[in-house]
Amino acid sequence: DWMRKYEIDYVDTYLMEIAHRITCICEFRPYIPIITFDTRDFFKCALKGYSFSLYDMRNLELIEFET
Repeated sequence: DWMRKYEIDYVDTYLMEIAHRITCICEFRPYIPIITFDTRDFFKCALKGYSFSLYDMRNLELIEFET
């Protein structure tokens, strides 16, 4: 459903799902980061149900989406 709704690929969806599950089960704060050069799909889904942070390898920047 996420892939269709936000037009994202399977690998990015899977990474968000795994990061979310690990974050919730282990109660990590800040949320577990996904490290990537391609941040587009992750920004589309930020704060829409999955708990994850993003490490942008292009800018060497940690982006936390916690509310």
